[in-house]
Amino acid sequence: MPCSVCDNPSVALIYESASTASITSMGEMLEAKTRVWLCDTCGHVMSDPLPDTQQFYADNYRISVGSDDEDQVYEVRGGQVTYRNEHQSTVFNQKVRLEPGSRVLDFGCAKATMMRRLRKDRPDVEIYLFDVSQNYESFWDSIAEKSNRAVHTIPEEWFGTFQLVTSYFSLEHITDPVRALESIHRLLGPTGELYAVVPYALTNIGDLIVVDHVNHFTVSSMRHALRRAGFSNIAIDVEAHRGALVVKAGKTGQSEPSDVKVRETVLAKKLGEYWQSAGDRLREAEGRAGTPAAVYGAGFYGMYVFSALSRPDDIQCFVDRSPYLQGKQVCGKAIKAPAALSKQVKTLYLAVNPSVANAVASALREEGITDPDLVFLQAFNPDV
Repeated sequence: MPCSVCDNPSVALIYESASTASITSMGEMLEAKTRVWLCDTCGHVMSDPLPDTQQFYADNYRISVGSDDEDQVYEVRGGQVTYRNEHQSTVFNQKVRLEPGSRVLDFGCAKATMMRRLRKDRPDVEIYLFDVSQNYESFWDSIAEKSNRAVHTIPEEWFGTFQLVTSYFSLEHITDPVRALESIHRLLGPTGELYAVVPYALTNIGDLIVVDHVNHFTVSSMRHALRRAGFSNIAIDVEAHRGALVVKAGKTGQSEPSDVKVRETVLAKKLGEYWQSAGDRLREAEGRAGTPAAVYGAGFYGMYVFSALSRPDDIQCFVDRSPYLQGKQVCGKAIKAPAALSKQVKTLYLAVNPSVANAVASALREEGITDPDLVFLQAFNPDV
């Protein structure tokens, strides 16, 4: 398959799942192989398209739809939970300045949670929404007028009219990202800007094997895609949002040069090797673990750990800090708050990004969860 960013016809396979049970970004199982490819020309990492992409997003993709305010945990510090959209809003306000009367379009908006926040904070801007799925329309009524909303097809009269187009965790799902960015470029007025947030697999390592994330952008490949789409004045921040790239780009101005491609391609190859053997390492740890056990984290990493275990029946429950998940079930197991974890549990699998596992473990110990042994996913060490 050719590279979806630069059309290089020769890309290298760096990861292939051992089974056809793959995991989506919603933490659900999908009957499909996960195969990940690397382009040495532009540094892009990509996965095979889903068997039926259009049907998946039209009928099956419903993320955080339990309520208007349902969200995902971003981090926990000193017992204080910060949610993802809260953090995104903080970063947005630091990086974007909007004049009164600005027209803002959220491209691939889903529930449009960020636009709900923007409407509250900036009632003086005009909000527009676009998505490829009708699943979220019930959430839009309090955010934008019906004339300012579109599904599947962008109205022709919208092109060339926006001061800002935002895209929060949507570009990774699009099989032709350059074409999507070209559409965004056309939507912007002469001085308009794109503001986007996408996962960065080299720091959010689980993203590499999320089956419905067909793009795993690197700094290099994101720059390449933006330039092909006609953008300039490109700025990419790898620090503002953990495990993500925060991107700004416009139609005028110059971009800073970047020489990160070689380093990123080396890291991507090593990350593919890491995940190719991760299941075996986890099962080795399982062989030494006491039972019954539980899994901390009911999202993607939790599903990965559960699916990789040889004895999933040993798992008594899942544990998660999100009140939006507590009381629900996943894989037939209850999702509980950390404080509700039974004293009988001997082993707790920390199903989180290994980069934050030590902080999670410390927080659990500070809260008095000291009985179970903790099993970590092995840290990704690119120097090995």
